[in-house]
Amino acid sequence: MKSSNADVIYNTLNGDSNVAFFKQLRDAGIKASDLTTMSVSIAEEEAAAIGGDVMEGHLVAWNYFQTVKTPENEKFVPAYHAFTEKSGKKRPTSDPVEAAYISVHLWAMAANKAGTTDVEKVKEAMANLEFAAPEGPVKVHPTNHHISKTVRIGRIRRDALIDEIWATPGPVEPDPYLETYPGAPSSPRKRSPSPLPPGRCLAGAGCLPPPLYFRKHRLFDGGTPWISGFNNSSTA
Repeated sequence: MKSSNADVIYNTLNGDSNVAFFKQLRDAGIKASDLTTMSVSIAEEEAAAIGGDVMEGHLVAWNYFQTVKTPENEKFVPAYHAFTEKSGKKRPTSDPVEAAYISVHLWAMAANKAGTTDVEKVKEAMANLEFAAPEGPVKVHPTNHHISKTVRIGRIRRDALIDEIWATPGPVEPDPYLETYPGAPSSPRKRSPSPLPPGRCLAGAGCLPPPLYFRKHRLFDGGTPWISGFNNSSTA
């Protein structure tokens, strides 16, 4: 990696592999200021476990950070801290924590709307539900039942919290089957097309087009100029 001349490592490692990876980066003398990583599975909890001194300056991509400034989050964070303190340790909020919170609320809203807990009727009632989440407004897609969410990129601090450095101007329409991507294979399921072109946001056109791009240097294997990547099976 030192000799790759890459600007960024796109990191898709999960679980304990991240601990070993970042500590090996540190042991090799590689700091975020030398070679920054962009991770997609490291939130506040993982950053604290690895160590803020190790993770400081590296980037992550999520929909929510504990530091997000919304009226809902100002209530959510202290409530979650108080809840976790009951078990003896105050824990940070994170995107996975907030996603679980959203899921419970959306299910309750759908069940109340349907007047029953019958699975099929709840699914039907789920379409187009909106919820004021800690991250900001979310909405359930009418056919694929994924939710529109704001996309955020953050930089990890020494205290293992994450500061937002970039975000879409509003929630992005979900496209879980990549049906709106040029050249994407057609989905085996019948899905309604997204009303928005690739990379467009519900609240404006300021989103990055998919995927994220750091086109300057070459892959570790000397392939096509692209972002350097790292996953469990290969460098890609």
